[in-house]
Amino acid sequence: MNVDADALTAPILGRSDIESLRRSGPRHRLHDEPATVAPAPAGAPASPGWPWLALVVLGNLVVLGMLVLVVLWT
Repeated sequence: MNVDADALTAPILGRSDIESLRRSGPRHRLHDEPATVAPAPAGAPASPGWPWLALVVLGNLVVLGMLVLVVLWT
């Protein structure tokens, strides 16, 4: 298998390179103008969060039950 090691690594930046990147300005959305979020239509119900909570609780109960069975089996 032929692998080019230079293609798999990132160059190490010196202090001057890092400073030039900092001076170049922000490039992330976080620093740009805030993104506008379209409001939900008036007739649309809010998404309920309880199904996810029920799945998490059920998963925890399954794991707890398995742990209890392992402890009782040994």
